[in-house]
Amino acid sequence: MTLLNFKDLGGIEGDPSPSAQWFNGGLLNYTLTPQNMTSGTTLLIPPGTFHVMGGIVSAGLQDVKIQIDGALEFSSLVDEWPRKENGQVLECLQFNNVKNFTVTSSLGGGTHTKMGQLIGHGASWWWWPFLGYLKHHEDRPRLFRINKGSDILIKDILFLDSPYWTTKFYRVDGMEISGCGISARRTRMEGHSILDLSAFNTDGFDVSGHNIHIHHCNCYAQDDCYTVKDNYDGVSSNILFEHNNASGMAMVIGSIGGTHVKNVTFRDFVVHKTHKGIYTKFRGGTGKMTDILFEDIVMEHVEQYPIWIGPAQQSDNPDLCYPNPCSLCWPDKPEAVCFPIEESAMSNITLRNITINSPAMSLGVIMGSTSNPTTNLTFTDVVVNRCGGDHIENYEETFPLLPPGRDDRFIVWGALILTGITLAFLLIFCVVPVWCCVKRGVCKCWRKWRMAKVAFCACLFLGLCAPVIWWFEEVGNDKYDSSTYLECSGVKDAVANGKTNIVPDCFIDETDEGAEDEWKVCLLGRYWSIYLICTLWVLLLGYCWREKKKDTEKVENDKSAQMLLSEEGEEERL
Repeated sequence: MTLLNFKDLGGIEGDPSPSAQWFNGGLLNYTLTPQNMTSGTTLLIPPGTFHVMGGIVSAGLQDVKIQIDGALEFSSLVDEWPRKENGQVLECLQFNNVKNFTVTSSLGGGTHTKMGQLIGHGASWWWWPFLGYLKHHEDRPRLFRINKGSDILIKDILFLDSPYWTTKFYRVDGMEISGCGISARRTRMEGHSILDLSAFNTDGFDVSGHNIHIHHCNCYAQDDCYTVKDNYDGVSSNILFEHNNASGMAMVIGSIGGTHVKNVTFRDFVVHKTHKGIYTKFRGGTGKMTDILFEDIVMEHVEQYPIWIGPAQQSDNPDLCYPNPCSLCWPDKPEAVCFPIEESAMSNITLRNITINSPAMSLGVIMGSTSNPTTNLTFTDVVVNRCGGDHIENYEETFPLLPPGRDDRFIVWGALILTGITLAFLLIFCVVPVWCCVKRGVCKCWRKWRMAKVAFCACLFLGLCAPVIWWFEEVGNDKYDSSTYLECSGVKDAVANGKTNIVPDCFIDETDEGAEDEWKVCLLGRYWSIYLICTLWVLLLGYCWREKKKDTEKVENDKSAQMLLSEEGEEERL
């Protein structure tokens, strides 16, 4: 057995200069070859940070191990990134045709401080929110990729801030991923705001092939987290995801084109403030999904749809509302459309023991083919708690393998610029006019004309009411009614049973009695605080009105008494 220490080979540690990045990248490309990594060889990345230029490509490694006890931090020099002959960027780290291949760490795992790290500097590619996507589109490097391999183990590795998909495991047969973490965040806020989602296509674990087991991992991404992709030999099968935690598009199959995905299980997940929860999607073609099981899953505060079964809601186009095949703007914009994939087929899909706590929007979309309906779709014990569960885990409890979020530099700079513009606006349009009015006497109309006061108060009232109006128009209207499913069509032989308490319209209801009543009790309890606040405001206004009336009556009585005393004093003087 041979041990190669990267630092002893000449690797430069702790130097972020471009020359050190290129040297370390070249050294890795030279080392990761079958000639230098013979059978039984281990390449050690020792403790410390090694700054590396991307474009590391290796092929044909067998019976070797890469042990990362430090960090490989890939370059942020976007314009200098190595490219293929066709102009497309190379991946950060890519392996082709590997066998009996291991990437691991000896630090012990279990927390983000005891894992080997691959750092992608994604913010340099995400750039300014949305402008980065318009600039680079899909031409961004993946952090870690394996094309075709067998007997693969990835263990105790932390993948941070990938520019594009974090991993891609394509056409593998026999792979285990254990104790790994993926984080792609733009802000320190939990959840997926529009700023976080501007890190487009930062998928987590994307796999295709056979006999794959991914377990005890954490993923916090702005797109698909645990995903089965197309496999271009025609079939992906025997894939098990279990004991994982997720936030993003949590548990995904797709998008599928013309291949067949079968015998896939997602089991024992905690999903925290995710954008979508269960997400099976077709993008076109004659793809099939059969024998799919989701079970023992808890979703907390889903921001969009807990369940989506149907076409891919995506754009992959500079026009973010482009339907490919389902528009990202659907159903918000009336002109947006969502097309089912008529040639696709789904059968034997089961959701069992699923708990959805505090959904923010509709419970989901079920949209099968009208000409080739989905068959044998079963919901067993799919329970919705609009009031939330008994215990809601926080970020640290849910994702022990991930570091806390932080604001990337473009978000910070953008916040500073917006703050400066806001302060300048307030100074020019508010502070200066008020100062001139009060100190320079240029606002005599304010004291003289009552209509000026009325107009000012009306504008202030409308400004304060605007957020409330927006809430009812955009968030609180019926299309996001969290008591039902937004769409249910294109299914045949769909059944809801057990304790399922919200039954989609196109399902046969075989649920236990009383499930719906529990939902109604929870629905009423959801708004007790609103009723209490309104009641307190009414009582407060009533109290203020009564006190004002008493003060007015007292003043009038005092005036009357004073006038009476004055009259009596005048009579005595005369």
